[in-house]
Amino acid sequence: MAVKIFIKRKVKSENIMELTSLLKKLRSLTINQQGYISGETLRRIDVPDECMVISTWRTVDDWNA
Repeated sequence: MAVKIFIKRKVKSENIMELTSLLKKLRSLTINQQGYISGETLRRIDVPDECMVISTWRTVDDWNA
């Protein structure tokens, strides 16, 4: 059964572009990991310094690896 991992991130507004760049780099590395299905980053419009990274993995063991 697939699992979804939710990670909430808080970052100062002046660092949001740096965070976005780092998350893109991490996602490009993650694509090659066994069991990785997909990922997305969502940014709150009502709380600009908060975003949510969601990734989908084939199993929890794949995520833990």
